Amino acid sequence: MADLSAILDDAGAVAALIAIGLPQNLAASMVLHWKQEKAAKLVDVYGVHTTREHAIDLRERVAAIKEQFLKKLISADTVNTSLQSYGLPVLNRRALISLWEAQSRKTVIPP
Repeated sequence: MADLSAILDDAGAVAALIAIGLPQNLAASMVLHWKQEKAAKLVDVYGVHTTREHAIDLRERVAAIKEQFLKKLISADTVNTSLQSYGLPVLNRRALISLWEAQSRKTVIPP
């Protein structure tokens, strides 16, 4: 079924279902079910609620940024700006940058 959420809001969907002859409470229940079904398909990746396809892309992009940061090819400010452009919340960005900074400062202790 096509996703009409960009075209039709909840009230409009209920009105359309009522217009084709469904009882009001059944129409409202169907719209609520569709909303919950759509929300159940979303995943949470780094604090961003998104589709599975976008989540895979986001994980790959964040992994690439991590590799560049650990190799000291980009700065923490650049990482923050990049992660912000992907829609990551502030706390999640800070946590990732802090973790990666700790990982990048590892030193090998000779035996």
